Amino acid sequence: MKKLMLAALAAVTAPAIHAQIAQDRPFNEYTWLTAHNAFANTLVPSQTLSLGAQLQRGVRGLMLDIHESNGRVRLCHGGCLGTEPTLADALNNHVLPFMQQVPQAIVTLHLEDYTSRAALAAELTLAPGAASLSFTPEQWTLERWPTPREMADAGQRLVIFTQRRENAGALLTAGGPTHVLHDRAYTSENHWELGRTIFEHDASCTSRWDTPGLSNGSTWGPREWPRLFVMNHFHGAPLGNHSATDNSYDALRSRIDDHCRPAAGRKPNYVAVDFVEAGQAASLVAALNAGVIEFFDEPAGKGERICAVAAGARRTVMLEEYAGDRCPPDRLRSAVVRDVAAGTRIELAEAATHDSARTIITVKHDLDGERVLVHDLRAAQEDEHLKVSSSASGFAKGVLQVAFSAAR
Repeated sequence: MKKLMLAALAAVTAPAIHAQIAQDRPFNEYTWLTAHNAFANTLVPSQTLSLGAQLQRGVRGLMLDIHESNGRVRLCHGGCLGTEPTLADALNNHVLPFMQQVPQAIVTLHLEDYTSRAALAAELTLAPGAASLSFTPEQWTLERWPTPREMADAGQRLVIFTQRRENAGALLTAGGPTHVLHDRAYTSENHWELGRTIFEHDASCTSRWDTPGLSNGSTWGPREWPRLFVMNHFHGAPLGNHSATDNSYDALRSRIDDHCRPAAGRKPNYVAVDFVEAGQAASLVAALNAGVIEFFDEPAGKGERICAVAAGARRTVMLEEYAGDRCPPDRLRSAVVRDVAAGTRIELAEAATHDSARTIITVKHDLDGERVLVHDLRAAQEDEHLKVSSSASGFAKGVLQVAFSAAR
């Protein structure tokens, strides 16, 4: 029997509109992949990729520990040797070149800040390009967060948070005022570790601070905007080999659904993980932003949630080469469709011949916040949410191809 490939073809009624939505919702309605200790890729690494490589892989939030050492503000965790890269190095060599290369990108710096205001201003003077890009809430008169498109059009694409209240505000630098926001005025955040070691997994979602709590309140800034939610999801002692487990789609989605979203009253805006390339954290973020179909290995959405395919993306996943997605076609039995638009068409097909068995799922109305079950990918189904037709008795091993096109 010829080896077959499984094609999962998902279509939206208007791809151009879908692409526009990716820029035109308020900033607080998006989720951004965030690298914990983004700079730490040396002695005891939390990441293996450089800052630039992280950004190229879709990271949009960088958590950076900054200390004064040897006359500069340096990126170091705990004690510094005085030879570590500086904050200006990170900006000039990685962040600002990337933002110039990708002119619509919004990047957030989360600074765990152990510096004086004078030292931070002096360091930012050495990265003058940051000033003109810094996000400045005082300049907005909107009753909501601006959209990413509006922020990009205004040139305010670099959001900088500091944990040090006295360092917030407009820092006078050679490039002009660089605006820094006090994180506790604009965000809420859960406790910062899953457990000290990889042998502990506390998925509960409690506030890192007494004030503010996780529940959705307004910012303390000049605008009463919804507070952004930073979801920390990493161990105190990082271990790269274990991060694929921590960062699996199922682990992240289960924690959000069962703990963090109920505690915070909203989805996270920043999902912070170690070793961003391990597991499916990027897929989870894409699913939170664009909707998703999640696949299970037993009927009726039972058994293991083995993988998920986010809406609004076009990619090909080679199972033999891309084991991180762990989506073997022959195990797909049922699915859950969530947060996708009306008219979305999802097609599962063995693509060896035009007569191959296939399953087609059509979404009847916007599934905003809803989770709709496809009981069996091999059976017909129709209700107020979905229409499912199938000529499949199962799918063979092979390649999972995911694409989006206009619904027919």
